[in-house]
Amino acid sequence: MFLLPKFFKTKTNITSPAPILVNHNEFIFISTSLLNSHSIILKILGIIMSTGIPLEHLNNKSILAVKKHTNFLIYKINSSRLFRKYSIVDASLIIKAIRFLKASSSLYFHAREVNRIIKRIFSLALTTKTIEAIYYFIFTQKIAFTFNKNAFLCKDSFASPSKLDNIILVNDPLLNINKILSYIASFNNLVLNATSLAQFRQSSSYIEKTIAFLVQDFFKKNENQYKNLHQLTSFLNSNLKQMGIDYKATCRIQKRIFLQIFKSNLIA
Repeated sequence: MFLLPKFFKTKTNITSPAPILVNHNEFIFISTSLLNSHSIILKILGIIMSTGIPLEHLNNKSILAVKKHTNFLIYKINSSRLFRKYSIVDASLIIKAIRFLKASSSLYFHAREVNRIIKRIFSLALTTKTIEAIYYFIFTQKIAFTFNKNAFLCKDSFASPSKLDNIILVNDPLLNINKILSYIASFNNLVLNATSLAQFRQSSSYIEKTIAFLVQDFFKKNENQYKNLHQLTSFLNSNLKQMGIDYKATCRIQKRIFLQIFKSNLIA
């Protein structure tokens, strides 16, 4: 989808922005995977990639969205005008993601949180605004021309938030899709294999036993809540540090234990 930094050449003119190469098929595939994820932040990124809806609109708890056709949706915030969008994925995924977002207890999502996910997935320091611009570019270059202009009702999908001069669409594959899917899967809700965990609690290794009991403690404290690998890792590292254990030196042991105590491989 995006060309990684080491593979593209910047122009010699320092005033010209570096080109961003985009494989639109990869872009669409990744946005669909994000929308189907278990993470609110990932879903937010998926919505922005698929529709160009800005983060500030998604942060409005009054947002309402309705599917009008397979790839068409209408949304509004507060009592403002209606926004009409074309979705590059099935619009029903967007509607479900927005409902999921509205039901969240989180009051506000910072751009830096989403930007961190963008960098982790695409290995580029892009922002939500850049993602919006890429959506608009894909829409205008690959989709808009196929519609009858007299019947086209999603004019808001033409309203690019920034210049698109440095975005280039290519057909060559650019990303390690399997690695990205593994990262997305690491946000899945953890399903614990209690039998395997019990075996590690009986381990002769002090580190293994300690990690196993901390995992048990984590699940007891969050018994009825959504739990992902990132939350667990943060909990383990924080507690190991408090115990005077170099948590960085336990990474391999943690991964080996995770592979045994969870029903699927969630290691990104």
